[in-house]
This record gives sequence, C-alpha cells and structure tokens, in this order.
Amino acid sequence: NLSAPYKKGGLEQNDAVVGNPPYGGIGVDLTQAGAQTLLHALNNYEVFWYRLHKNTSKPSSSSSLQGALNFDDSGSQSISKHVSPREVQQLASGMPIEHLFIERFFQLAKPNSWIAMVIPDGVLANSTSHYVRQFIADHGQVKLIVSLPRNTFKDTGTNAKTSILMIRKYNVDEVPDHNLPIFLASVDDIEKLPVLATTYQSYNQTGGL
Repeated sequence: NLSAPYKKGGLEQNDAVVGNPPYGGIGVDLTQAGAQTLLHALNNYEVFWYRLHKNTSKPSSSSSLQGALNFDDSGSQSISKHVSPREVQQLASGMPIEHLFIERFFQLAKPNSWIAMVIPDGVLANSTSHYVRQFIADHGQVKLIVSLPRNTFKDTGTNAKTSILMIRKYNVDEVPDHNLPIFLASVDDIEKLPVLATTYQSYNQTGGL
C-alpha cells in the first residue's frame, strides 16, 4: 500500500528500513475509472515530482509538489504550466514501481537512520532513471553499493541484475554533500558476501581499505 503507513512502525518511525521492492511498471491503465485515485496517491511522492519536472530543480516546499497535480470534484486534472495532463498520465503509467518504493523506504525511516535495499541495476545505470538517483542524493548519503551476481535470485525465477544499496537518511536540516566517499564492490559469488561484510566493517571503522 503506497498511500498509507504500514501497521508496524509508521512513517519516520524506524531506525532501519530493509527490503527488496517489487520491480516493473505501476501497471495501471490511467484511462480507466478509478485511475484518479492513483494520481492522488502520487501527490505524496516527491520522486514523482522529480520525474514530472525532469530534474530541473528540487521541490522547494510541499506546496510546490502539491501544485504539480490538483483535482476538482469531477476528477479532472489541473496541471502546472510545465506539464500537460497527457504527459502526467504517460509518466505515471510508465513509472517503475521500485522508484516509488525507494521513496517509501525514506518515508518510513527516521532522520539519520539507515536504509538498505536490493534494487535492479537500471536504477543506478539507466539514463531514464537519473531523476530517482537525484532524489536519493538529495535525501540521503549513499554509503555502499554492491553489485550482485546475475544468478543471485535464480531460485525465484529471475536473472535480473541487482545491487545492494545502503543509505543514511539525512537529518531534517542537514545539507546534502554529494562529494562524500562511497564503498563500491562487485561480488562474483554470493557466498563471498560475508567476506565483503567484514571488509566493509573495516572500511567503515578506518575510513579506508
């Protein structure tokens, strides 16, 4: 459920948020009845604002985000002058669901807490996903990226190339620093992850390898 807090914890109530978000498009035909409910829910997601505005700038306030999508009682849209209603529908229907879940993890985490997730490599590499990388950089310090072998999740029926992403969520008044070091690693055998964990622990304690 992307529009309400989870039963346990709630928004900004968790010291750590760990998970594997679903991958793929939202999968909703926005021309059908009830699709407006989805667009209403997207008002709660800054990352959708980033997608709408093509990374031109970061939202300066919640009002600027809410201004991207407004609705009257009939369900018709009043879109900001920068985006047409048709473009909103196209961007919403084709938006990868994992991008919304990435922000959901941020929503559930306390300031200065930790987020860890397994994400498809497209989030990190595809040019069309630049906006979600910008969202991540604006809201948290990326601490670690580990590329996993393609067959990591073969038992679940997928060979999708994935990576582990670990982030420290910024404090409310913290100024993002995009020049901090990031621990990068590639694992060719999933059984080597414990060794990598020991290496990262040493790196984290000493500030280097």
